[in-house]
Amino acid sequence: MLPSRGSTQTKTVEATFSQRTGMIYIFNIIVGTGALALPKGFHEGGF
Repeated sequence: MLPSRGSTQTKTVEATFSQRTGMIYIFNIIVGTGALALPKGFHEGGF
């Protein structure tokens, strides 16, 4: 349920992992996606 307009209620959210861990996750997603594309690249390249 959304708060009504003009509501001053705020919700505090605790981080479940550090910023460093988040950056590692993002790096892993980017690198992991590239690694999954390598076999297709080799196949299309004739190897």
